[in-house]
Amino acid sequence: MGFAVSQLTSQSIICIKADLESRIMSITNELMTLARESADITNKQQLEAQNYINQDDDPVAAVEYVNSDAFQSKYQAQLARINVKEQQLNVEKQQAETKQKMLATQQDGWQKLTENNIKDGFTYAS
Repeated sequence: MGFAVSQLTSQSIICIKADLESRIMSITNELMTLARESADITNKQQLEAQNYINQDDDPVAAVEYVNSDAFQSKYQAQLARINVKEQQLNVEKQQAETKQKMLATQQDGWQKLTENNIKDGFTYAS
């Protein structure tokens, strides 16, 4: 009976760890997507700034406008939204990794218990 319980528990832990690994991979993919979005926003900002400077007759005023809060705020708001989401995902990823390590420790304990049950079950009296 002890053998069956330890085996079932070990199998349950393996399933939970697999689910966590899948979630960690999903979070990592989401983080990569957010990084690409952030890079796209930065590139768009730079392109728009360059176009504005090239089209303006007064390059000094154009540079001042491009460096102004009015121009920067639109992009900073988008980047801030992405940053918040990245922070949330990083926390979630860290929690999943911590839980995964905890489960690995539990799995080792149950594996040792299973080995002891097998050893005890198949050891004959001398």
